[in-house]
Amino acid sequence: MGRTAQQKISPTGTLEKDKRGGRQSAADIERDQLIRQEISDHIDRFPRVESHYCRASSTREYLSSELTKKRMYNMFIQEWIPKARPPSFTTYKKVLKTKNLSIHHPKKDQCSLRINYLKGMEEMKSTLQDRYETHLREKIKVREIKDQCKNAAKVDKEILCGSFDLQQVIYLPMS
Repeated sequence: MGRTAQQKISPTGTLEKDKRGGRQSAADIERDQLIRQEISDHIDRFPRVESHYCRASSTREYLSSELTKKRMYNMFIQEWIPKARPPSFTTYKKVLKTKNLSIHHPKKDQCSLRINYLKGMEEMKSTLQDRYETHLREKIKVREIKDQCKNAAKVDKEILCGSFDLQQVIYLPMS
């Protein structure tokens, strides 16, 4: 053990904490905060996507599934004006993480009527308005019926309740 290490031994026999690094000037701290604010402002410009399936149980916001963290970072770097070295991808990801955002990857298919209505131009929305509202009412009614069947099956063991999405996958009974 070197002489410097021996001088750092406390009376209890432990070494004192290493004091290297960790010191930043006020200018460095301010520069880092400004960079993080620029990253945050950049991220805030991306539109949020409503989570179709877990919006009731989550406060997380979602970005379009067409985005990736790397693509967003590359867009940020393209806009980076200062002559100084740009922030790292890791810094960008850390700021993104503090915003409670995720890239939205739909786990289930969304119906084409909903997609056309929500993403369509105003003329398309006006023509689809009645059909879309009828679709929503039917969806609510079907969910109510499904819940009634599930509750009846919970109470009475003679009742069996099954639910299948026949447009997504065709289930065939097997014996």
